[in-house]
Amino acid sequence: MLYLNGDLLPDTESTALSLLGQGWLVGHGIFETIKLSDGEILRWPRHVARLTASCQELGLPYPDFQVLEDQLKLLIAAARLKNARLRITLTPDETLITHADLPEYAPTAQIATYSYSRNAQSNLAGIKSISYGEDILAMQWAKDQGLDEAIWLNTFGELCEGATSNVFLIDQDGAIITPSLECGCLPGTMRAEVIDRCEAAEIPLHERVIRAEDLLDYEAGFLTSSLREIQPIAAFDSCPWQPDHPTIETLLGSSI
Repeated sequence: MLYLNGDLLPDTESTALSLLGQGWLVGHGIFETIKLSDGEILRWPRHVARLTASCQELGLPYPDFQVLEDQLKLLIAAARLKNARLRITLTPDETLITHADLPEYAPTAQIATYSYSRNAQSNLAGIKSISYGEDILAMQWAKDQGLDEAIWLNTFGELCEGATSNVFLIDQDGAIITPSLECGCLPGTMRAEVIDRCEAAEIPLHERVIRAEDLLDYEAGFLTSSLREIQPIAAFDSCPWQPDHPTIETLLGSSI
């Protein structure tokens, strides 16, 4: 089942999309990937906040978020979903809600620095745009290398983000360091939750610039995204890290 412009349709009618519209032809649109866990839509207010900001940045019409939430719940009920990946796609012409199975993630991640750079000064930086070709290529590169994630540096040689994740590092004092949004990374919903969890658990956290050459100073960290939530890093650029670091264990056991 899917929702298209307010109508609940079987998947077989997905061809009703306006494929000649500006969104699908030139990638003018945004999307949100949302986790459904035990029937609960996780972090919905954070997704709404990001959708609102992205609509403003791209000049897209604002949806009625209460209607959108109601449609999500109707889709969940109609498709009898309990655990799923939900996706909302907004273009100038369409509002599309779809679902798929949750992906499986390894308990820990093997990651490496990608050879291309993220443009932190792009007007799409920090927006979950459907113009997703760069990240598709990065993810394919990682898969070809037997890795779980490709890590972007920005054009200034600073740590930015993963192709599908935000990155957090842990220093020798147990403080957490993550790239600031000015580095070009996506304002991830799970990134925001981790920041709140750190505050609640009184774990020091700093958002700042991390130079590529300074990555050698770290031996622990984790990735976050709406679907993987918190995934400890087991190796970065072939160097073993500490996936069982006490700070990670504290975060995995915390909630807000």
